[in-house]
Amino acid sequence: MARPALRLYSRRGCHLCTDFEQALRAWLGTHAPDQPLQVIDIDGDEDLRRRYNAEIPLLMLEDRLVLQYFFEPERMAQVIRPHV
Repeated sequence: MARPALRLYSRRGCHLCTDFEQALRAWLGTHAPDQPLQVIDIDGDEDLRRRYNAEIPLLMLEDRLVLQYFFEPERMAQVIRPHV
């Protein structure tokens, strides 16, 4: 059974999003290299932009909020371990 993809909602030009994505990719590379990650630019979809405009970066796993605004390695370990 395939693991559900993490979805990172972000946008270009957002320094918090860039920092978050870099930290997330580094963490995944060490702790869960096979974990799928989908990065979604909210500006490419009017509905997503309206919904998440001030809420990014936002990391979801299935329909569950994992992290928002800042990357937290301890929280990632709690969320990802059961899926690895």
